[in-house]
This record gives sequence, C-alpha cells and structure tokens, in this order.
Amino acid sequence: MPSKRFESAGPVQDTGLRMPTALLPRTFVAVIAFVVLTVGGCDPGNDPAGTKPAVTSTEPVTDFGALKLTDAKGESKTISEWAGGKKLVMIVSRGYFGTLCPFCSAQAHDLAMDYSQIQGLGANLVLVFPVENSSDGVKWEVLRTDALAETALEKTGFPFPVLIDTGLAIVDRLGIRGQLAKPSTYILDSSGNLKFSYVGRDPGDRPRVGTILEQLKQID
Repeated sequence: MPSKRFESAGPVQDTGLRMPTALLPRTFVAVIAFVVLTVGGCDPGNDPAGTKPAVTSTEPVTDFGALKLTDAKGESKTISEWAGGKKLVMIVSRGYFGTLCPFCSAQAHDLAMDYSQIQGLGANLVLVFPVENSSDGVKWEVLRTDALAETALEKTGFPFPVLIDTGLAIVDRLGIRGQLAKPSTYILDSSGNLKFSYVGRDPGDRPRVGTILEQLKQID
C-alpha cells in the first residue's frame, strides 16, 4: 500500500488515471509511450522513488496551512491564504527533471476539466510544481501546454493557481522527495486542518478526481 503520512478521512479508491485523447501522442502511441516512460524516467516499475534517496521529515507538519508557496507570478502566500477560507485540495506533481512525467499531464488535465465540480463542493485547488533551480520554474508552462492541448482551456490556462516549490523546500518539509517529488494529494478543511493525504508509491499512483470529490464530501 502507498505510504500515508497523515490519517486519511476515508478509504482511497479508484486511483487510476484516465489518459485523455488530447494527451495521446499523435503517431504511434505504444512506441512513443514506451520511450517517454522508460527513457524519460517515468517507468513505474523502475522509478518508484527516483534516483535520489527519499527525504523523511524529522518532525510532523502540525500547522500545514502555514506552509508558504509562491505562484508563477511571484506572489507568495501561505497554504491557508491560497485556500481563501474554503476547503483546499493541494496536488504535488513530480515537477521537472529534464522532462515531464506524462502521468502529471494527464492528472493536470483531469483536474482542469473537472475543477468546477471541486468548486461546487466548496473547495479551491492548487497545483504544486517542484523544481530544484529557479531557472526551471518556467517549465510549468510545458505542463500547461501538454495538459490543456486541444481543450477549451488551451488559451486561457489552468483555472487554478500553479505554485512553484523552488529548491524543493515544501517537498522536503513533507518528506516526499523522489525525483523530484512523489505524486501526492492533500486535502484541508476550511480551517486549514489536514484531513486527507495520499502519497503515491510510483509515478502513476495518484487518486482520480472522483476519489477527491468523495473525500471532499466527507469534510464539513
């Protein structure tokens, strides 16, 4: 079972990802997918935690909402401030490590397409994009292009903030490092209390939107 750093608000189900048509390679799907997954470092059987050793927090995160993150425009706020007084879903992608994991693009696509359902349950969402160097911070735009290609959001962009974790400060604080980060999902209530977390054991192991919606329904 995947590592759960915090007590879950309920059972995790349906952790597979759908791969939207717009994200499929335009030519030979099987060949290109094999190259991306193996050469690009996203082979679930070969890269459950990445080439770097996992970093485990030396102390628990007791005030999750106080963690600070900066968006692509340079605006820095605490997680509670990004929540805006609502419940918050925080998705940590794997980030940029010379390439992008296709599972991250698929997940970002799903979240963008179904974001109105998350909002309908009184929640906001932020997507965290970890990078080691500030120069890699712009690479989130590659994720945007891949995730939103041939969708209604292709020109307008993500309907939620993309926050840059430069130097993996938050990733290390949460103990989820693994080239660059293990794909992780956190859900907070409107008071900033962590109610649900899921840390993937491999690149494709992450909750689907349906699972996130079910968890939000359990949180007042």
